[in-house]
Amino acid sequence: MADFEKIKYFCVVGECDPVVKNAINEFFSGWEGFSVSSRKKPLFSLIRDVIDDSIKSYWASVSEVQVLYHYGYDRPFSVVCYEVGFDRMSQIIRDCVRDMVLDNDYSKNQVHIDTLESLVYLCYECADKRASKKTRPGEGINLQRGGRFCRYCGNLSEFAMYYQGLLDVGDKKARLSSRYCHEHKPRFPSGAWNIKYKRVRNNQNVFDLELARLYRQGAKPEFPSSGSGNDLIDRYFFCLINQHINLPPVHAEIRNLARCMVDERLTDRKKEIAILMRAGLSQADVGRMLGIKPQTVHKLVASLSRLSPILRLDKP
Repeated sequence: MADFEKIKYFCVVGECDPVVKNAINEFFSGWEGFSVSSRKKPLFSLIRDVIDDSIKSYWASVSEVQVLYHYGYDRPFSVVCYEVGFDRMSQIIRDCVRDMVLDNDYSKNQVHIDTLESLVYLCYECADKRASKKTRPGEGINLQRGGRFCRYCGNLSEFAMYYQGLLDVGDKKARLSSRYCHEHKPRFPSGAWNIKYKRVRNNQNVFDLELARLYRQGAKPEFPSSGSGNDLIDRYFFCLINQHINLPPVHAEIRNLARCMVDERLTDRKKEIAILMRAGLSQADVGRMLGIKPQTVHKLVASLSRLSPILRLDKP
């Protein structure tokens, strides 16, 4: 079973500049106790002390073409993050990466693109960093609880929504879930079991597997890299990410896509058939290539037609 916590190694992507890579690793090795809201250990000061110099050094070494794809290189990284916020900063860098991928040969700019993508994932992690032992005045709510996203999808957890002011809770004693969104929490306020929770709990191994594949492909979108061990399935994830997802992808998009794949029962065999049909092969050719009977191919193709257009790899 894939462990979501272990997927965070994608914070440093591929051929990231070694100086920036070392700074990011140093940052995460010492960020315990730091948070955006802390006065004694503000996260932005750690970025300033550990990350800023490495990024400044890196920008001084890039080519004139690469400098054009910059989020504001004349200002320290920590200052820009402080002014616009980590979520907005990740979006700004994502736009730079997307423009560069569209305008230039990736192979000639791989280090630069991977370095920018690493900064995107750094922003993701900082945006998810929980406050250190902080409570809301008069309510005694522990803000160190849980994470930002639901365990089984890309929605915010109930607690995260409440903390961000997106969920109004009239009863201060309400049991807010810090691990699940309202749709996937185990029990309703009435005490009744949530049947959707039971369903997603039973297939969580498949969800974790698809999530890991999507993260691997999203980290290296320039070629098939989902790591499934099957060339056709790797090709499927390559087309899925590059055709339907803004690059580099954000956590919510990836997690919701994994949830959709599991809910619609998109098996590996269906992925193989989808990518072969997309290449123009007939059902007979697909059956011969995969070694399955024509009736089975026909049945699986019919089930593909009932999937969401994004999972069918319908061309835009």
